[in-house]
Amino acid sequence: MEVTDDDIKKMVSSLADRLYTYAHFLTEFCIKVTQRERYGQKDKHFFYTLLFKATNELTAVGVLFKNFYEKAALQGGMYLILRTVLSDCLAGWHVSRMRENGEDFNYMIDLIHFDHVNFSIKSLSGPYNQINRLPPQELEKQIQSIKSANPAFFHSTVDDCGKTIYRNDIFNGEFYSLKRTITYLTQQKLNDEEKGLLNHLFYYYDLFSKLEHPGMLTFMLVHKGFDPRLQERSLIDVAEALLAIEPVLYEYMLNWPELLEHSTEFHKALKNLHIEARSLIAALKMRPIEGQ
Repeated sequence: MEVTDDDIKKMVSSLADRLYTYAHFLTEFCIKVTQRERYGQKDKHFFYTLLFKATNELTAVGVLFKNFYEKAALQGGMYLILRTVLSDCLAGWHVSRMRENGEDFNYMIDLIHFDHVNFSIKSLSGPYNQINRLPPQELEKQIQSIKSANPAFFHSTVDDCGKTIYRNDIFNGEFYSLKRTITYLTQQKLNDEEKGLLNHLFYYYDLFSKLEHPGMLTFMLVHKGFDPRLQERSLIDVAEALLAIEPVLYEYMLNWPELLEHSTEFHKALKNLHIEARSLIAALKMRPIEGQ
């Protein structure tokens, strides 16, 4: 049976609706978590933050995806949002697997959180200072201000006047990077399903990153939404990225299993999302696709 252009457009619209419904249930779940104040522990606070962030981002993706054919210029924004979700999923899976293995996952959470602080200090003492030429005393004052706002990350001493002076960070030069996450996950005993998931998470993160950072492929990617020959490949990319993201978000939700016990409507929405995404992929693969 031939799959027509109208069939594909209807399936895209249907998947967008399923994604919106899924994101709606994620929002309700996050509200329940905040109402019951069940994110006090460091790990739960970390996973809740990633879940709520992804919920908002997927809501935006649903709106953009709904307009896939009407507003081709929106497609680039959709890819950039998905890139962020995929990156967070890899970091979240890293922490989750460390916890499962009985390793010091709190240290990894701290290292991830420290990234913003570390970058702020390096930016202040590097590019920002090069632009503004701060006097040495003013530069040190601003660096100390950043450190004093995040004292848990730094060694400190007290001077003769009783003033706390913050010195080197507690991580001894270690820093978080996606490379660290990929290295850790590939060293785990992953089953075939997990290997496939890791491959898809990184593949689409890497693909969408080519739009985030200008390079040889950027020209093609910024025009992808305007090229009918490439649009169907884009649809497969989005649908497969969503299927890779969902299992990681569900693992976040398992931090609050009592909130999932009677969520029959949510599981129905989850099933429908999978059905629509896989149906769209299958339909598109029945058609000749440029770049496939």
